[in-house]
Amino acid sequence: MYTCLFEAYDHGNTCFDPLIFHYPIGELYKTVEASYIVGDALKVSPKLQAGNDSFDSYFPDGSWVSMQNYSDVIVVNSDEGAGKYVKLDATLPTVNVHLRPGHMIVKQNNND
Repeated sequence: MYTCLFEAYDHGNTCFDPLIFHYPIGELYKTVEASYIVGDALKVSPKLQAGNDSFDSYFPDGSWVSMQNYSDVIVVNSDEGAGKYVKLDATLPTVNVHLRPGHMIVKQNNND
């Protein structure tokens, strides 16, 4: 995140991007509004409507690893390479975040 913010300052890059910046697929910009990519590696899917236990979020093709539970992997292989909508749990105490295919992030162990 530090590098992303530095590059935004120094080179005018962005850190919080709509999906269309990374997946320019047809009319995607007209239907996908809620999800966004942070630092080129994390897809954030916030719950925007109260009272629902689940909601649909668009995922482009690939294997998307949940950052809350690393064994929870969403695999999308659509016929046309356009991705699909996946039902996500909205009862979690945090926002749904998934690691983008082909990327990795470093996490620090908090066990003292």
